[in-house]
Amino acid sequence: MPGSRTVKQDYYSQSDVVAGYDDWRFRSAGGRYVDQCEQGRALFWLNFLQPHEKILDMPVGTGRLAHSLLQQGFTAVAGADFSPAMLEASAKRCGPQLTLSRQDAFATHFPDDTFAAVVSLRFTFHHEELLPLLQELTRITQPGGLVVFDTLRWTPRSWLGWLQKPFGGRIWSHNEAQVHRVLAELGLTIDGMDRILLFPSFAYRFFPAPILRFVQTLERYLPPILRSKAVWAVRKGATRDQQ
Repeated sequence: MPGSRTVKQDYYSQSDVVAGYDDWRFRSAGGRYVDQCEQGRALFWLNFLQPHEKILDMPVGTGRLAHSLLQQGFTAVAGADFSPAMLEASAKRCGPQLTLSRQDAFATHFPDDTFAAVVSLRFTFHHEELLPLLQELTRITQPGGLVVFDTLRWTPRSWLGWLQKPFGGRIWSHNEAQVHRVLAELGLTIDGMDRILLFPSFAYRFFPAPILRFVQTLERYLPPILRSKAVWAVRKGATRDQQ
């Protein structure tokens, strides 16, 4: 919905929000573990690409994933975000190797079929409807290319109002049946889906080391269906081998 998009865009354009973004989420041991899990699953799929292929990270945020891609030797990484402050943070972290532009993820200025892969982490849960976003990400992905994104499977923040306002407004969970319907409508095929994090990611920043180790043990033994987040790798049109 345009109104909620504007609220989110305004919130994440605030310089103080951006300045504290990484510290609040990823500075603690639990936060670093969340970062490792989220990036690790995305990088697993992106590492099937050749180093010269074009990859878009949108929203690029503070450049966490883009920086990892550059470190792994990818040479055509682009980052896009609506927030000038986020773009500034990404430029500071990644340097001139990263091509940056200001974009609305729902209506970018990129031509059709531009990127071999488009990755969008920590974004879908800010929006109730998945179709408009994934439609745009698909449009700018090359035939046979990948779209990598994550969704929240469950979170108390979707129904606890007092947990929403301090962090930029409401967030939404999307069950797997919803995601499958959208993917089918867009003609996207699933290469893989991984469920990660037994608890919603914001909870991990509060776990002391002994609790974090206990939670990691639970994650190894409890069924993945209980986990709070899903990371999807979906492909547009023909497979790469058919191109």
